[in-house]
Amino acid sequence: MPDWASLSRFEIRHVTLPLQRYRALDVPSQVLGHSVSGEAMLPLFASLYWCLDQHKCFCGIWLVPLSEMANGVVKWLTRRGRPAWVDERVMMHQWSSEFSFPSSHSQLAAAVMTWLVLSSAHAEAATSTPALPSAAYALLVAASRVHVGLHFPSDVAVGLLWGALSAAAYAHIGRELDPRGVPHGNYMGMLGVLAGLAVGGAFKHLFPLHYPGSGASAFVRAVVGNGGCAAAPRRSPLRHAQDASSTRPAGGLLALFEGIGAATPRQPLRLYAALRFLKYWLVPVYILLLAPYAFVRLGL
Repeated sequence: MPDWASLSRFEIRHVTLPLQRYRALDVPSQVLGHSVSGEAMLPLFASLYWCLDQHKCFCGIWLVPLSEMANGVVKWLTRRGRPAWVDERVMMHQWSSEFSFPSSHSQLAAAVMTWLVLSSAHAEAATSTPALPSAAYALLVAASRVHVGLHFPSDVAVGLLWGALSAAAYAHIGRELDPRGVPHGNYMGMLGVLAGLAVGGAFKHLFPLHYPGSGASAFVRAVVGNGGCAAAPRRSPLRHAQDASSTRPAGGLLALFEGIGAATPRQPLRLYAALRFLKYWLVPVYILLLAPYAFVRLGL
């Protein structure tokens, strides 16, 4: 882990504070920062698809969520504080509650600009994006993050490098990552997991599940839940007893997952993507909601 304290003091003293003396840069820096926000990216990609270049929009838009998620993971692993958090002399013209390293704005600006330039060589690209203005824009965004007091120079330097390299790798691999083919279904699977987690997380309090009381009970629960379980037996209204003959087999997690996978055709693409979304959506829903309900009904 880098020595953030020593590096931060050096960068604040020699770069951040001298740069913040130029008050004429306050407003332009804030505008540049807002240009990489979601409110700016939305019309950018929408206009690309509607008016200019459908290939660059549809294939490049994946860089935005992937870049943001990866950046967030690194932020929480490194946990570097913002400049104003460690030195009260630094003015923060904007606010953020996230950690500092690396700069997501710099990373995203470099990723999108690199993609727009490199994807111009693709056979289906309808526009050609000039390299120098694109690089200049990414560099200005990076410098603006230092000026507004939200990032250290090393934050934006790593963000720029990471964004450019990730977009270059994405463009180099090319059609293997083209989301119009089978990879589109792979992406839909991950979206299904996120959607399933949203549903399961919202309602799991309605299906409380106590831990099993013994190792044997835990083993049975794991086998039944993953491999298959019987539907809850009905109780006889006369005998108040369980009628074992009323049970019927029900699919477990693996049966549902592999069953949907086996029934999923590669074409047409819309059906493949929809079923793959359903397949992965069911995973958290089954784990958090359906299986706990079945375990309680079965006395497991």
